[in-house]
Amino acid sequence: IKRSGNKGLGTQPWNMYKTGDGQYVMIGAIGHKVFSRFMDAAGLSEVDFPYVEVGTGKENINSEKGKLFEQAVCDWCSGHSAEEIESALRSHKVACSKVNSPADCLVNPQYIARKDFVNTIDETTGMDITVVGIIPKMSKTPGMIWRGAPSLGQDTERILTDILGYSENDVQGFRRMGIIN
Repeated sequence: IKRSGNKGLGTQPWNMYKTGDGQYVMIGAIGHKVFSRFMDAAGLSEVDFPYVEVGTGKENINSEKGKLFEQAVCDWCSGHSAEEIESALRSHKVACSKVNSPADCLVNPQYIARKDFVNTIDETTGMDITVVGIIPKMSKTPGMIWRGAPSLGQDTERILTDILGYSENDVQGFRRMGIIN
C-alpha cells in the first residue's frame, strides 16, 4: 500500500491543509451531507465538484476532477487563516481543527489540566526540561516519569549485574574486550 500521510483514501476533503497564516488545519468532511456543508462554507460549487465524482471512492478521488477538487480545497485554505477556517467550518458543523505546534500544546488549558507535560532533569546535560508525560493516565496505575532519558551506557553495569547476573569480573572483562565502555 502506498503511503498517503493524513489524506483520506476513500473520501475527501480529508487531509491536513496549509493555511494562509502558515499553520495547518485537519479537515474531515465524511458523507454527502457534511460534504455539502463544507462546500457551502468554502464557497465551492457542487455543480463543479459533485460529491459522487470527487468526494468518495479511491478512483474518483484520484481522477482528474478529484485532484482539481483537492487543489480547490488547498487554494481555499491557503487564502484563509487557521482561525477563519475553523470558525467557518465550525459554523457549518464540519470537523476541523487547527494542528497545534509543540508551543501551542504547552499552553493549551486541556493539556495543562490533564498534566500531560512534566519537568524532569535531562540525564546528559543536567538541565531541567519539559517532556510529554504518561498518556493515558490509568486510575489504578497512572505511571510516572521518574527520570529523564539515561545517558549512553548509564545503566549498562546495573543491567549486566543486577538483571542478567554477570559478576563484576565479567563486566570488567567486557570492558577490556571493548564490548562495553
